[in-house]
Amino acid sequence: MFAAQGYAGTSMEKIAAACGAGKDTVYRRFPSKEALFRGVIERIRARALRSLEMTVPPVGAPLERLKVAGHWFLTAHLEPQQIAMKRITLSEAAMFRQSLADGAGSDPTVRCLIELIETAQTSGDLAKGEAAFIADQLIYSLTVKPITYAMLGSAAFASTEARDAYFEQAWELFMRGAGKRAD
Repeated sequence: MFAAQGYAGTSMEKIAAACGAGKDTVYRRFPSKEALFRGVIERIRARALRSLEMTVPPVGAPLERLKVAGHWFLTAHLEPQQIAMKRITLSEAAMFRQSLADGAGSDPTVRCLIELIETAQTSGDLAKGEAAFIADQLIYSLTVKPITYAMLGSAAFASTEARDAYFEQAWELFMRGAGKRAD
């Protein structure tokens, strides 16, 4: 309902009715609409982490595992539910300021990406540097333009071919900046 109607357009009464429950039942589990929205975000994050873990092979070449994760980030962030939730979060930024300020530390998929970067650094496939910063740069290079386009209603990255072509260009640029350097 949040994704379809926005935060402001979704009331606890509508949620209770959609669930076939009384409003008091919903309030016992979530004391406010904000708490319910945060619960929805956490559920989306948990589902995303399971998807990432199922996509990235548990073993293999560190750089290839990182590349698979990077491609997952691009694809996952363009899912309609993700785009809708990003719109809500941006439109209600003042309310969710603390969540936005928490940054990468609060997102389990970003923590997973940081671990993959650290593994690629240890194997010598990536240059040394702060893994969290490198993760941010990778995410930004892979997702900002496609997410922005999608949020504005463009279908420029809707096809697999368009996403793959964009990913390969962004990955190549990322590797030129963060890849192993000859000394």
